[in-house]
Amino acid sequence: GGSFTLTSQAATSVFAPISTGGGNFLLDSQGNVSFTEAVTTGGGSFSVDSEGAIAFSNPITTSGGSILLDGSQISTVALDASNSAGAGGSISLLSDTNITTGNLNSSGTSGGNISANATTAITAGRSPQQAPQAMAAALRLPSQIAHLTPAAATRLT
Repeated sequence: GGSFTLTSQAATSVFAPISTGGGNFLLDSQGNVSFTEAVTTGGGSFSVDSEGAIAFSNPITTSGGSILLDGSQISTVALDASNSAGAGGSISLLSDTNITTGNLNSSGTSGGNISANATTAITAGRSPQQAPQAMAAALRLPSQIAHLTPAAATRLT
């Protein structure tokens, strides 16, 4: 698969599914970023760096590729960098304010760390009917926010 790089000076909205077939995806935006459909990379990395808010309405699945989201605010449904046949990809979330996410999975036969850093709040789980999960080799949260809200079922592998 081929890699895709996009640089935007304004808000960016993606209304179609993204599939890179193993290639990497990088979006660098000066404005807010929104994805309304699922993203799959087939082993490639997925990165969004935004001066504005980042919002996903559907899951991101990388099959072992890393996921990096860096924005003023982050909202996701589910991030899956797991790889049952190899190393899990790392998930890194960096926000100037809040992170709200569903399940996070970076498990694999090895590797697969999760790092979430926000200055205000980190909230895991979007539905009271589902218990949020964070599955990884290591989970890192900043000391000023040393918990997930609501309490997540965390399995370090």
